[in-house]
Amino acid sequence: MWSSPNSTVPPMRASDNSPGPSGPSRPPRPNRGLVLLRTAVAYLAIGAILAQSTYLTVRAFNLPPALFQAAVSLLLLGLPMVLIGVRLLEEQYGSDAALEALARSPWTSAPIVMVLGVVALLVGAGGWVVFPGFYGSQLPGMRTASTSVGFLPPRLESGDAADHEAHSQVHSALSQGLGGIGGMTLLPDSIVEAYRAAQATATPDDDPEPPALLVQETVSRSGDQTIIQVQVIEAATGDTVWSGIMNDPFRDVTSVTDELVQFLLEISGDAN
Repeated sequence: MWSSPNSTVPPMRASDNSPGPSGPSRPPRPNRGLVLLRTAVAYLAIGAILAQSTYLTVRAFNLPPALFQAAVSLLLLGLPMVLIGVRLLEEQYGSDAALEALARSPWTSAPIVMVLGVVALLVGAGGWVVFPGFYGSQLPGMRTASTSVGFLPPRLESGDAADHEAHSQVHSALSQGLGGIGGMTLLPDSIVEAYRAAQATATPDDDPEPPALLVQETVSRSGDQTIIQVQVIEAATGDTVWSGIMNDPFRDVTSVTDELVQFLLEISGDAN
């Protein structure tokens, strides 16, 4: 059949088997929640490493505690600032571009996040080794309230006159050293006795304000030698937090007293 010259021929349609347009396909959109989670975990791991390293540095070199406090404050403020920054990037460049940039960052990749977490744990474990009681301890200077200390009655394991004389000299030196510590209150024996009596009668409602620390002196004898052990006990827990021994009280009293005073200076916040 002949068609008229003015007839319109419909355009050919591409069959289903014809090749499509060439070019790479668009990668799938990153999972927003997963990317933000990896970013937060990476930041927290880095923050833990920096905080623990700063703590160890301040403790090791006796630096001002304000350095550690400032570092922790900046790290605590940093995480919300990072998330706010991500939000601003999403608004300016589009959520896809911001997420893709975060997803491509090596610091948010799963292997790096795992490595950072392991390093944070290792630094924390190192803190326990270098400074026992790492997480529960306080830096010198961080206590603001006055620390009270009192003497428990001495334990005299012998009635030798030389032991009593040695203890009298040691007790006098310790009392003089403790009384000169700023930020620390040396309680009179009467208050310590009242506290011990209230504890013995199990009347917690009538308990006086307990001292923070108690000093226990133990006098013993080895042959002809008097030995005096000095312990500092945390009243609230009964734990010994410091201990020193004088194998020759008349010779060792000065050095042991200086060590005890330095320890109490650190926890009272008056250390140089």
